[in-house]
Amino acid sequence: MAKAFDAETHMRAMAAALDLGITPAQEAGVRQFLELAARMNTLLEAAPVPADSLELAPVFTPPERDA
Repeated sequence: MAKAFDAETHMRAMAAALDLGITPAQEAGVRQFLELAARMNTLLEAAPVPADSLELAPVFTPPERDA
């Protein structure tokens, strides 16, 4: 069974990893958004998608610049 998502722990870990300055006034909003994103992810992961219906997108390769 998957571990429950902990928005507080995720917020603190990502803020440290990305050197983000999340102020105490912003923390509640960030946690709220992360919890919403986790709920949206749960819905997406539960949606049935037949394996033969997936089509990979082409990979963009920018043209080389003239030196």
